[in-house]
Amino acid sequence: LVASATPIVLNAGGQVEGVHISSRLDFVPLLPPEALTEYYRARRVFDHMLKDQAFEIRFRLDDGDLVMFDNVRLLHGRTSFDPAEGLRHLQGCYIDIDGPRSLYRVLRRSSAH
Repeated sequence: LVASATPIVLNAGGQVEGVHISSRLDFVPLLPPEALTEYYRARRVFDHMLKDQAFEIRFRLDDGDLVMFDNVRLLHGRTSFDPAEGLRHLQGCYIDIDGPRSLYRVLRRSSAH
């Protein structure tokens, strides 16, 4: 799998719209040396933020639990576990955001009448 993405995506208003952090997506843009130095400085700051426990929420999912989130609006991961204590089964399901957004707009419009 080969892919690339801008790590932080901003919308037209300059607000964060999405974050793409993955070893599969890690790339360094072609920049002049002085800009590249600034890029690496910013990446180090961002990396420290990603590892800061102040931004971390941990919780345990039990059998039958479901967690749902927008894959580009929430950074997520999993902690290690001891297989001697039991099995872990994770099932991923991905949907295209356009369908739910369209449905939301249709339902919002119809409920306004």
